[in-house]
Amino acid sequence: MKRFFTWVAIILFVFVLFIFIAYLFIDALFDTEPVISQNSYLHITLSGSIPEYEPHDAFEEYLRGKSLDMNQVRTSLKYAAKDDRIKGVMLRISLLRAGFAKISELQQLIANFRLSGKKIFAHLDYGLTRDYYLATACDSVFISPGGNLFLTGIAAEITFYKGLFAKIGVEADFEHVGEYKNAPDVYTRQTMSENQKMVINEILDARYNEIIKSIAQNRGLDKEKVYYFIEDMSGFSPESALENGLIDGIKYEDQVKDIFKADNDYINYVSAEDYSRIDPSSLGIDEDERIAVIYCTGTMTGGEDGSDPYFGKTVGSSRMIRDLRRAADSRLIKAIEAPEPLHRWQRQ
Repeated sequence: MKRFFTWVAIILFVFVLFIFIAYLFIDALFDTEPVISQNSYLHITLSGSIPEYEPHDAFEEYLRGKSLDMNQVRTSLKYAAKDDRIKGVMLRISLLRAGFAKISELQQLIANFRLSGKKIFAHLDYGLTRDYYLATACDSVFISPGGNLFLTGIAAEITFYKGLFAKIGVEADFEHVGEYKNAPDVYTRQTMSENQKMVINEILDARYNEIIKSIAQNRGLDKEKVYYFIEDMSGFSPESALENGLIDGIKYEDQVKDIFKADNDYINYVSAEDYSRIDPSSLGIDEDERIAVIYCTGTMTGGEDGSDPYFGKTVGSSRMIRDLRRAADSRLIKAIEAPEPLHRWQRQ
């Protein structure tokens, strides 16, 4: 029996050692700086909420693929504007759920990239209002044959829990101060107050007007016409979208990338997830004084970054301390910015 348990212990040890070595190998593989060929185009896929920062996890990236975050988008567009090997950018937008502040930042990043003189094209399979709002910041917008464009405007909704609490015998109790302090209303009311309706409507009106203004300006259309498209038409086939000046062509994604070929017989593909790992010093943009931005995503814990089944993503205190010291010791760093969320040191 003792011999049996000895063998079990040895097998477990070898298994754990194998997992550890495999992790180190995969981690090193994903940390390797990519090789960028001449005549390349940068491919960026934007979908979902686009987190501010995604902690590096080699196993998760190997099994599920890499997920793009805002920091990688910023880095990729900044580097691509300076990199002679990159001929342009393909921006694939699909079911975007990012907030309007984030979309506005993405539009500004696209505008900054366009100052380089390189082209950035947006491609949609099925475009909703947010998708198209961002896409219009690019040089050209394309939709796949058989796709659709739905400009349905924006809306807001609120879920109230007072009725649910009543079913389980719970009554929420809050001190109310100020006419527009309505955060507790979801627990104490079953409908929106007039003040809350007014605030939400003003926010929606401001965002809606900005969407119309931006689309009209970027597409060279009258604001009244854009308003008509959203309020009275809403749905567009690729053909009707092209006819009304909302897009520049009906092409599959592979056909759009061929535009980058120009006088060359070939064009190479590089993803933003890979491209963001290149050394900026190779592009001559790593020598100036700068501000260190330290990001943080999730609940603060000890040790390194990770994920927890209860708390979700966690920020390791050891990682953050190390990044702060690294930024403080750098002769090029003149200030440290610590926004919410606060996390890993990144050079700007």
